[in-house]
Amino acid sequence: MTIDPRRHIDNILNDVDKIKSLASKKPKEDDKLKEVCQEFEAIFINQLFKQMRNAAKSINTTPLIDGGFAEEVFKDMLYEEYSKITAKNNSIGIADIVYNYLKGK
Repeated sequence: MTIDPRRHIDNILNDVDKIKSLASKKPKEDDKLKEVCQEFEAIFINQLFKQMRNAAKSINTTPLIDGGFAEEVFKDMLYEEYSKITAKNNSIGIADIVYNYLKGK
């Protein structure tokens, strides 16, 4: 019985490739989890901004210039982007807290 070293080398290389693919999945999952945590923080911050805007409206009942519906849509989109930027920069840190909690740290 002869041993073919190429076959064993191929088997070893296949096993190494499998290990690399499994190892590469872990960071991708961590990155996805971190991204979801940042999105959660952005949603939370956006809700804070909406409540602050509503409170400001109740204080200032007669604005000098009323932009109507278009202004409301613009402000909603603007503050949504503000909240995404704030979450991405870890300004508040909610995403890190949620990420560490979900990772069990």
